[in-house]
Amino acid sequence: MMGASNQLVKSRATIASIVSKSANLPNVIVFAGPMASGKTKALYSLIGEFQATHHPFATFKPSLDIRQKGIRPRGVSEADAYKCKDIASLADINAKALVHRGIRTILLEEFHMFGYDQDRKPNINIFLSTMKSWGASGIKAVYAAGLDLAASGNQFSIFTDAHRFGAHIELFAAKCEYPLSDKGPTCRKEAHNSQIYSLSKNKVYRMDSLPDLLPEGGDSDQSYRAVCTEHLILPEVLTVDFGV
Repeated sequence: MMGASNQLVKSRATIASIVSKSANLPNVIVFAGPMASGKTKALYSLIGEFQATHHPFATFKPSLDIRQKGIRPRGVSEADAYKCKDIASLADINAKALVHRGIRTILLEEFHMFGYDQDRKPNINIFLSTMKSWGASGIKAVYAAGLDLAASGNQFSIFTDAHRFGAHIELFAAKCEYPLSDKGPTCRKEAHNSQIYSLSKNKVYRMDSLPDLLPEGGDSDQSYRAVCTEHLILPEVLTVDFGV
């Protein structure tokens, strides 16, 4: 027990040491929540504000996201989506070059996907190492939008690290889109989770059978919706294992 206690103290001391050496981290604000909660709309609104005030900024999204181009909230046409650069990793952003051009603000769409490499494997510690590098280069502000929780129910590690290392988190809620009958209204209660389901089977994929990061555009039979607590865990007869 004493050894475990000492190890915990050392771990906390290590984290404190890392943070203390990172006093120049940029100010990070993360808009997070389930599908259709308004997080991308918040990022899109910032773009309009920055354009109106001539505030220089740069926008990026992960190349893993192939569902849509640019930053495009629900209700915004593809033509009105804000075009941004697709990148494989946060490490691909040349912060020094941006600062040299007078840009000290970065906007990130689908933030949770930046926690993975091109093979969809977790990119451990990418958040802190990137923010330290950007801060040292002169980046002052980072605004990001993305899911906080996977459909599996697990929290994305890059979101966890952002919270741990001082990011301001703005959590958004959606309205539950679970149908109350075949052709009737949806639930509409406050929703904090995203759910994936099979259109052909009309069944929800069991959370414990889902990977944290699902393949993008891999199956037209899969669809997403925001759900409340009541409709997050369903009777077994209404569910199916992912991939079955």
